Amino acid sequence: MLWPNPRHPGTHRRQTSTEVFHKTQGWGAQHLGRHVEARAHDKIPKHVAFSLDRSGMIMAEGTIFGIVASLIFMGAMVHVLYTDLTQERIHNWVIIGLIALYLPLGFAAGFELQDLAMGFGAGLIVFMAGFGCFTMGWLDAGDVKLAAVSAMWLGPTVVFHYLLWTAILGTMITFAILALRRKRALEEGREFRRGLPLPYAPGMALAAIILFPQSGWGTF
Repeated sequence: MLWPNPRHPGTHRRQTSTEVFHKTQGWGAQHLGRHVEARAHDKIPKHVAFSLDRSGMIMAEGTIFGIVASLIFMGAMVHVLYTDLTQERIHNWVIIGLIALYLPLGFAAGFELQDLAMGFGAGLIVFMAGFGCFTMGWLDAGDVKLAAVSAMWLGPTVVFHYLLWTAILGTMITFAILALRRKRALEEGREFRRGLPLPYAPGMALAAIILFPQSGWGTF
């Protein structure tokens, strides 16, 4: 390739190998930077506000409504975990509140209607399966409602892992409660009763807390 010769106007000189290398390297770096920036923007969730600084590093800042929704859901799960272990009770206002806030907080946080509808569908499927377990006497009504509303908030991409973690944590908590009840019965000198109801909600609440960062709400 020929370049204009600054020492002799109107004439040209051939590029050296060093000049060709630096020119090619500069174009490649510029092209690569644009490609990486475009690919990065393609992977940005719509409900998260992002800013790109001069160095090309992506810094995510979650919307205020996403943070508020995350705090509400996590706080509700902690409340359920405490009340079910201490009182063996799940307050209906917790379930109703999570259902009532799902759509307004979802829209405010930037979710699309399709995403929220898929979450609602996941919760409905879990509710139908849980209702079958309720009719068989395996679960209480509160456990079914908690599992359904948790699946709705977590979404369809996390619901399978949620059920898996619920089974694992629920089994561990069940054995721990049985051991404590047996120990207490021996200390009090009475017979250990096996037919007492077992709380399954703590396992569900713990599973929801563990998996919540993997849901769309947890990307702030």
